[in-house]
Amino acid sequence: MGSHIIIDRRHVRAQQIAALFSSIISRHVPELPNDRMRDLMREIQDQLWADGAHFITEGDRIGAGLPPRNIYGLTVDELRAIEARFLAEMLRPMQPVWLGMDFGKEPGGA
Repeated sequence: MGSHIIIDRRHVRAQQIAALFSSIISRHVPELPNDRMRDLMREIQDQLWADGAHFITEGDRIGAGLPPRNIYGLTVDELRAIEARFLAEMLRPMQPVWLGMDFGKEPGGA
């Protein structure tokens, strides 16, 4: 039997995301002591790992053979489906609006 090697990508991703958060937090809160920052990052990393938080990068998408996303995070097929729904709504005939008024009579008249 061959050995099975399992790469813990979930742990690596949690570390990567926590490192990203750490760099952002340290830029905005430079006075945070190192031990507090370490504890904060450890807690964030543990929570990301526990929740299974994961970023899918464009490199991940290309590696998986998935279509690229545009700047709004949509693939061409997703954008096409959304636009088709909007277009169908715009082309749907408008419902008549009835205000309950008789336009043949003078206002206030009998």
